[in-house]
Amino acid sequence: MSEDTLIIYILAACLLLMAVFLIVKEYSAAKETKKIISALRATQKAKSAIEHDLKIAQQNALDQLKNQSAAILSEHIRAMQDELRDMQVENDTRALRIERLEERINEFVSAPNPAEIDASRVIALYNSGFSSNEIARQLKINQSEVVLTLRLNNLEPR
Repeated sequence: MSEDTLIIYILAACLLLMAVFLIVKEYSAAKETKKIISALRATQKAKSAIEHDLKIAQQNALDQLKNQSAAILSEHIRAMQDELRDMQVENDTRALRIERLEERINEFVSAPNPAEIDASRVIALYNSGFSSNEIARQLKINQSEVVLTLRLNNLEPR
């Protein structure tokens, strides 16, 4: 075997070793690339799941905020309705008081002047058997005026 042949075999062996090394290296790189791609896909799935969970959490928070707002608003509306009802009751009460005052004023205005009391009519009703209270009601005068008129005419009120 000659020296040239030996060099060729050595070179061929080196090339063969390099080829094996490159194939192993390429296989190892491909394997790592597959791992990286798999990890990226898992990361993307996790990202999608997180985004989905975030959307759900945001929607839940928004729904909860709406419900709380609606509850607060409803509570305020009920309070305002109660207040309005109370104000209406007060208003009705004041209207009744005003009505009563107007009736009293009308009674006072329509009541005859003591100087205008017809003593003969008071005496006639008394002689007919009416009490001082009934006479006052019928003539629309105070009972004390009836009593005074009767006493001035020497009659004892009943």
